[in-house]
Amino acid sequence: MLHSILRKDSVPEVSSPEHWSTREIMQRVSETDIQFLIQTGEDESRMHWRWGDMANKWIKEGLPAMWVYKTVGELVGRKTSSIRNYAYVARRFTDATREEYGILKFEHFKFALMCENSKEVLDYAVGVAPERGGRPASVDELKGVFRGLRTLVIDDEDTFYVASAATPSWGIPIARRIAVIGDPEARSRIDNMFQSLIKAIEEVTPVKK
Repeated sequence: MLHSILRKDSVPEVSSPEHWSTREIMQRVSETDIQFLIQTGEDESRMHWRWGDMANKWIKEGLPAMWVYKTVGELVGRKTSSIRNYAYVARRFTDATREEYGILKFEHFKFALMCENSKEVLDYAVGVAPERGGRPASVDELKGVFRGLRTLVIDDEDTFYVASAATPSWGIPIARRIAVIGDPEARSRIDNMFQSLIKAIEEVTPVKK
């Protein structure tokens, strides 16, 4: 039954140029489509800030943090962990800082927090805008320029939950998360333990062919 309700639009074949780029794509689509995506991106970014701010407001009023994240998530249709992330980022940047880097989206700020020098990341993102028609560096570009930490999900007590990127090609998830106390030495020690765990599991697990 499922296949009967899915769209069956075919994807036209395009004689691709030798090197594709975002500029090439934008030259091939309508300005209406581009402006629609820019506006919806801004709307989504604004909602992330607002949801994070609301969660933090309720927590300051004395409500339990994890239940706040869960409640906000249910109301807006997002995962508890997503709301926790929004709240963490929102706590780390004042309204003045958000305004200073106003052309950036929420995800720019989120990535900046994963790097050693958040301000350097944000400055770079807005610094390239004048030569690009007002568009800042993308988050993908920032990931190429700056070395961020692993994906972080951080709760109200600043305990780092490092999401494991280790899912070997043979399809066995080694670990989903490791809780790391917000201390550089502790993070380093547990990261080394995690790498040792990966190596040990790889040694005893047969590779699927």
